Amino acid sequence: MLLDEVGEVSPGMQVKLLRALQEREIRRVGENKSRRIDVRVVAATNRDLAHGVAGGSFRQDPVLPAQGGRAARTATARAP
Repeated sequence: MLLDEVGEVSPGMQVKLLRALQEREIRRVGENKSRRIDVRVVAATNRDLAHGVAGGSFRQDPVLPAQGGRAARTATARAP
């Protein structure tokens, strides 16, 4: 699953996303039954998440499990 612009996700949605990934279950809108999921996550953002964590706009707990305790920064190539 690709989460693009993950730095824009609201704190409330961050909690829901983290819970779904940790419990490996989701509940579709309108359903009463949870479904098991098995996903790999790739998250992308142009924001400095460490700065967001320090400022309180981004939770620390989704950042650390994503990279085994460290955040990787990769520059993307821009087309001319």
